[in-house]
Amino acid sequence: MFLLLVAYTLLCGASAKIQSCISERGSNISHMYNLEKFVTMPASTCYARVHFDLDSRRVFLVELYGLEDDEDPGCRISTKGYNGMINATCICNAYDNCNSPHFLHVSLVQLMEMQGKAKQASAIVNAIRKQLQIPINRDFVRQSRSGLYVIAAFICFLLLSSFAHVASIGPMFFIKKAKSQ
Repeated sequence: MFLLLVAYTLLCGASAKIQSCISERGSNISHMYNLEKFVTMPASTCYARVHFDLDSRRVFLVELYGLEDDEDPGCRISTKGYNGMINATCICNAYDNCNSPHFLHVSLVQLMEMQGKAKQASAIVNAIRKQLQIPINRDFVRQSRSGLYVIAAFICFLLLSSFAHVASIGPMFFIKKAKSQ
């Protein structure tokens, strides 16, 4: 029985590792950053690709997908013809859903520090940062703080009322009652 268990474990460990990759496509990277539920697909290698237009200096397409390939993890930048378009592709296979927009951004920042493609990576990273600077809903922050203030005021009110209650009945225990005859 033990040998059967060991053989099963070795066979399962030798099989190809199937992981899930995010499968999304869109032009608004800030919307993709805020998504909580992604569409996923089983694949062995996850890809994150960004298409950048040099004329308008903006990211016009972000693709997150998975394939059954055995490519090495890393990033590469390529240009497409004379159209003024730069493609950056980042590959990962470390863990499930590793091809997130955050992974793409971090990988491009790391690629920006390398010498060969620093200018193209810098242009793409600046465009991503510009798209992510969409105004934040400040009311949500204010609501969360006001809730904190309401809770703090309620706790203070409870403490004061319990202190007043104890202070009002406290003297009854220390006053001597007159003896009744």
